[in-house]
Amino acid sequence: MNHSDLYQVLRQAGHQALSLRSSGLKIERKIDGSPVTAADFMIDALLANEMPKLTTPASKYWSEERPLPPSLDSGSHHWIIDPIDGTKEFIKGSTDWVIQGALLDGDQLSLGFVFQPATETLWMAQSKAPVIERWSSATNCTELTPLPRRSNDNITLVRSSSNPDPAVEEILNRHPGFKFFRRGSVGLKAITLCEGQADVYINFSRQCGPWDLLPCIPLLEAAGLRLHWLDEGPKNWTEPKIQSRFVMGSDEIIETLFPKISS
Repeated sequence: MNHSDLYQVLRQAGHQALSLRSSGLKIERKIDGSPVTAADFMIDALLANEMPKLTTPASKYWSEERPLPPSLDSGSHHWIIDPIDGTKEFIKGSTDWVIQGALLDGDQLSLGFVFQPATETLWMAQSKAPVIERWSSATNCTELTPLPRRSNDNITLVRSSSNPDPAVEEILNRHPGFKFFRRGSVGLKAITLCEGQADVYINFSRQCGPWDLLPCIPLLEAAGLRLHWLDEGPKNWTEPKIQSRFVMGSDEIIETLFPKISS
């Protein structure tokens, strides 16, 4: 797959979403009460048409707006896409939202990406590869160089902009020296970890879907980090809601915050 072609498709989708937002958005509610806009559906339709062209015509396309089947065809490529991760931030007019996705070869994760339209920045990593590609309109492709890691007694958490997170409040109360800042998108939270701006992201909501988490896994692994389940992890990635708590970060920091959880 040509990564430059992927970048251009995502830029096109981002431009159209920003243009649609500037002209006014009609906001609807899903069954679970979360918001969805015409931009979500527009991006979904565009990517459903374009993404299979980047791999093979027989590639399958699934998204938050097109839920996965009970099982995935082992002989096909599968795109798993979140047209807008951070819809609440998108509605507010914030830059803190992304288009993100993953490519599976059968049920094996092959690639993950996070694209921020406001900055035209794409972060992408192939599974098991030690490199994160960072694409921008100014520099095209460069390799991501993380900031230095902080010590375990000087930890910064990244937390949700719009959703309550009592687990984070509890940890901050228990560790008054810890710092924090907020991001809207799950994908952007993972990127702040990969870039060394934050050290840990904790999510106890049990509300994330495969399109939220799959894109992050290759990026975290390429940065020497991981997604760690605090409960039994999902049996497969076709569940619409992952009923497990999780934390993202380094092994050392995860063990500092959750010493009773085996690594």
